Parts: sequence; structure tokens; C-alpha cells
Amino acid sequence: AAFLRPESTTGTAECPSGSLNAGVDADTDDQVVQLWDTTAGVQNLGLAASSVVLSSTHVAALADEDAQGAADLNGDGDASDDVVHVRALSGGGWTNVGEAADTIEACGTLFPFVTPESAQGADRNGDGDRNDRVLQVWDAAASSLRNVALAADELVCSGSIVAFRSPENASGTHRNGDADAADHILTVYDASTGQIRESGQEITPCRIAECDPRQPFRIIGRTVKFLTLESEQGNTDLNGDGDASDVVIQTFDVD
Repeated sequence: AAFLRPESTTGTAECPSGSLNAGVDADTDDQVVQLWDTTAGVQNLGLAASSVVLSSTHVAALADEDAQGAADLNGDGDASDDVVHVRALSGGGWTNVGEAADTIEACGTLFPFVTPESAQGADRNGDGDRNDRVLQVWDAAASSLRNVALAADELVCSGSIVAFRSPENASGTHRNGDADAADHILTVYDASTGQIRESGQEITPCRIAECDPRQPFRIIGRTVKFLTLESEQGNTDLNGDGDASDVVIQTFDVD
């Protein structure tokens, strides 16, 4: 298990007080990544962070620049970002990917994340502005970064598949065949082939009580199961009931 532990001025032998990232600052205001397993117990990994995710091989965190000694970790000239760091469970130090992020997921050795261009101070999808949130993927096995160069909101991953909601308004194009550019399109990046596949279908996150809030849509094997609002898909009757007012379950086969 990986978790964030708040620093404290009081503690016990098992849960000590003081700075947990003392190599970079001496305050007790941070949340610092901890790793627990049945053999070693709790290990302090010494990185102040805002978020942490865990796979079977690696732990990844969004390092908080301000809490990590006010360090500029992504080279944009300020210390106000959350920056992707990855570390092998087998040991060694943290790898600083050098990219800001506000969302990250873990799938084996793949860590897809979303970079706010405004936080990175760079245009990551090539549209000439810095207003978007762009999908990138760190491959820890190859120590390589892939900029998918498409705007993304929610994402899920499984195996080599990363499925995400890509907003049309970030590119200004009509990608689901209707007359506006106001929709979100189900898009898939397959890390095993490097290919990007577009479904051409509007996707809306599942928010009903029966859905797992961590899984706004699902990947089953190499198929993505998702919801579409007929009204957002060009007022198309997708379930053949004579109207275009429904929410319809669809599947998209990556192959």
C-alpha cells in the first residue's frame, strides 16, 4: 500500500514526529509518500506530494514543489506545481519525469497523467495556446515519455490501453459528426502499438450510484464500455426508440 502521511510535531516510535522529507526542508507542514508491505513494514519515501498511485511494480506521486523545499521540479521557473515522480518498488530513488500533472493513474509500468499546460508553461498539444489539459504517458520500463498531444479530462487505464474523454473545444474540431465542437469524445491510446484510436462518439462519465466513482467508464480486455448522451451525439437515436433523449450504453473495440 502507498499513502500520504501528514507530518506532525508529535509522534511515537512507530509514527515519528518531525519532518519526513528532512533532506529538503525542516518544516512539519507536508504530506509525504509512505510505502507499506508485509516484509518491510512502513517505509518513508521522503517525497512531499499531493497524490500517490501504486502498481505491482512501481509507485508514482505528484510531488508538491512548494512542500518539497520550494523547488522548481519541472523547469518552468516557479515552485507552484505538482510534478510527476516514479519509483520502483524494488528500490532506488525517485525519477523526476519533469512534467506537471493534476491527474495520474497506474497500470503496471505505465503511468498515464494529464498535464495542465498552464502549470507546465508550455503548449503540449500544438494548438498555439496554453489553456488545455493534455494526456501524457510515462513508461517506467523503458524510462520514456509519450506526449499523446490530445486534450483529456477523465481517464482510465488497463494493461496497455488508456481510454480518456477528449474535449472537442480544445482542438476546435467536430469529432463526432455533429455541428458543434462542444462535446467530449471517447479516445483510446494503445501503448503497445503507439496508436491513437477515436470512437467518434460522445462520452459522458457514469455518475449514478451503481458506478464506481473511480471508473467513470470501463475497460474490459481491449474493449471500452461507456455512456453516450443521445442529445450530445447530434440528437441521434442510438437505441432505436424513436427519440434522442436517452443515455445509451456503448462499447468500443480498440482492435
